[in-house]
Amino acid sequence: MNVTVIINGSRKLSSAAKLALKLLNAVPELDVLQIYTEGPKHATFLAIQHAEKTDCIVAIGGDGTCNEVVQGIVVSGADVRFGLIPNGTGNDFLRMLDTFDPTTFVQNVRDNRSSFIDIGKVTLDGNVRYFANIADVGFGAKVVELMNAQRKVPLSGKLSYSLAIIRAFFAYKKQRVRLIGDDFEYEGKVLLVAFCNGSTFGHGLTIHPDARLNNGKICIAVIGDVSLFTYFRKLKDLKRGRKIQHQEAFYFESKSIKVNTMGAQMEMEGDGELFGQGIQELEILPERICLISSI
Repeated sequence: MNVTVIINGSRKLSSAAKLALKLLNAVPELDVLQIYTEGPKHATFLAIQHAEKTDCIVAIGGDGTCNEVVQGIVVSGADVRFGLIPNGTGNDFLRMLDTFDPTTFVQNVRDNRSSFIDIGKVTLDGNVRYFANIADVGFGAKVVELMNAQRKVPLSGKLSYSLAIIRAFFAYKKQRVRLIGDDFEYEGKVLLVAFCNGSTFGHGLTIHPDARLNNGKICIAVIGDVSLFTYFRKLKDLKRGRKIQHQEAFYFESKSIKVNTMGAQMEMEGDGELFGQGIQELEILPERICLISSI
């Protein structure tokens, strides 16, 4: 079996990632090719380049690397399995799965233990992007935008994230949006709107506890016209995996959603990567990727 490993070249490998690589290379049945990324979006290019020539693509990195590889696999249209070895700051996507264990992961690769998962698709001004976990507009996207602007400053991932939250607290202004789903409509000012394939973002915040990677739906969490102080007071609920109980907190689900940002364009991020502005529509692609794991 051919296995292509795409490694985020900008991060040092953790001990768990090193062990997983060592174990992969030690399996006689596996022909392992290791490639290091050289910059942003390179993982997507590598995934497209190798998808047709390999049986399995394994990404080593965080949520951003996972997203880039998913983009490449979906765009390629190839029937290739996907695995993820966590080596990032948040690793929120993997919180939906069993606790990562290098030995178990390598056994799953060797034995082809896998499950199909859904993928989210976003259309923005004619462009298409994909996400494995969560895409959002509003406060969360502002945090990602500010984190990107801080990349030239030598900060650790957690420190950069914390600083971006503080800066976003003062910089973000709520905007009005209209959402039209299969059986709901919403219009109003929002602090954030999260479109969830998975349940957890922001380093462990369960923004939509009902979200599942294989239920054929996008779960939508709308935090409406509330202050940031109110939102932060409610973070304890998100950390405990509970829905926010507030008159401006709404939870929906749909197979597709049309989005109209009313007024200034809003940035969207997906899996920690900026997607851009001009969001028009989201939809779910059921069972689009075969994931090396159990869910």
